[in-house]
Amino acid sequence: MKIQSINFNTQFTGMVPLKNYKGPMLKLTKADKEKIAALQENINQMEFELYHLERQFNAGRLRTEKWNFLAEREGKLLERIDYLKDMIRNIKIERLNKQKKQI
Repeated sequence: MKIQSINFNTQFTGMVPLKNYKGPMLKLTKADKEKIAALQENINQMEFELYHLERQFNAGRLRTEKWNFLAEREGKLLERIDYLKDMIRNIKIERLNKQKKQI
């Protein structure tokens, strides 16, 4: 069997060193930072609850009603976490767009 070599000489051009970056830098206001911190705290609490749900799933045999309840709760938490992450992303996009208009 012949082993093929892998070429790792390709250059990644997606990232630029900060000193060479010429575009607008995201500068969040204090209010934006507070909103993001509050949203992130909610995400952290939900992820903690997800951890406990996962432990209940793995703990042993569950009755169908209990399993359905936990699965539904897990789905709602995951959906809510995605929504909050989108809110954080939108706050950052809006701030960057405002900064671009000022330049």
